[in-house]
Amino acid sequence: YNKQHRSSVWAAVRSRARTVMSKQPQVCEKCGYDKHVEVAHKKSISSFSLDTPINVVNNKNNLMLLCPNCHWEYDHNTTLSD
Repeated sequence: YNKQHRSSVWAAVRSRARTVMSKQPQVCEKCGYDKHVEVAHKKSISSFSLDTPINVVNNKNNLMLLCPNCHWEYDHNTTLSD
């Protein structure tokens, strides 16, 4: 991946992360929503060096399934008021 643009590398990482999590129950780990979930990285992809193996970035311990709302909240370090 050294000759590809960083955004192309991150797209490949995201694609493989979806594959890693495809066998998991497709339910948001935060709120339980089960109509649509996304794979979120606990430690962001950009925080790894470009020479980090994809299987390290996409280790199951670094991945979680979140609905779009919870994913946005997680990425922005916020929660909506009740």
